[in-house]
Amino acid sequence: MATRNLHAPLLTAEEFLEIEFPSDTKAELDNGIIRMMAGGTRRHAEIQGNIFNLLRNALRGSGCKPFGPDLGVRTNDLAIRYPDITVVCVNQSSEDESKAVSDPRAVVEVLSPSTRAIDLGTKLLEYRSIPSVTTIIFVDPSLETVRLRFYSDYPAAIRAAEVGDVQGVLVRETLSDDQASDLARAKGLQILQPARAAYVLLYLNNDQSLFQDARVRRALSLALDRTSIV
Repeated sequence: MATRNLHAPLLTAEEFLEIEFPSDTKAELDNGIIRMMAGGTRRHAEIQGNIFNLLRNALRGSGCKPFGPDLGVRTNDLAIRYPDITVVCVNQSSEDESKAVSDPRAVVEVLSPSTRAIDLGTKLLEYRSIPSVTTIIFVDPSLETVRLRFYSDYPAAIRAAEVGDVQGVLVRETLSDDQASDLARAKGLQILQPARAAYVLLYLNNDQSLFQDARVRRALSLALDRTSIV
C-alpha cells in the first residue's frame, strides 16, 4: 500500500520569488512556508512614509537609497521578508529589476500588535544574521514620548531596568566578564548586541622631516598588521 506524503515540500527563496501573487495579496516566506501578511493601518502607513522621506533626504548623494515594503529581503535560503523600509547602497544589489536583496545596509520595521512578537523575535534574529546589515530599527507607534535617563555608573542603570524604572539600557563601554555574567542573569532583560563598524586612523605629522620621506610612510603602512587591528 502506497504511503501518502501529507507534508508539502518547503519552498526556496528563489521559488517563492517566481510566484505571481494578486495585486491585493501580500505574502512572505517564513522558513520555507508562505505566510499571508495583513494590511497595515493608516497610522502605520503614515509612520512608514515619514521615516522613508526622512531617510531619502538624509541619504541623498551618499550612494544609498531607501526602498519601501515592496522590496523583499532574502534573510536565508528559505525566507523572504518585507521590511517597512530597506536601505540599499550602490555597491550592493546592483540589479534594478530584482524583487529581493540579500545585502541590505539597514532595515526598519514599524511594530504592530499582530507582528510585534515575530518582528522582535524571528525577524530580528534573521536580520542580525545578514553580514551587510549595520542598522536595525524597530519603531513602536504606541510610544508618544521617549524619556532618556543618565546614570553615573553601570550597576545603577541595570538596577533601574530590573525594577522597571526604565525599559532599556544602552551600554557603550565594553563590559567586563563579571558585568556580562550579571547582565545575563538579570531578570526580565533581553540582551541585544548589534554589529558595529569601527575604524582605526593613523595620523602622521608630515611637518617632521622623517615623515616627509615617502619610503618611510610606505614602510610604516606595510608594517601594520591589519588583521590584528580588525
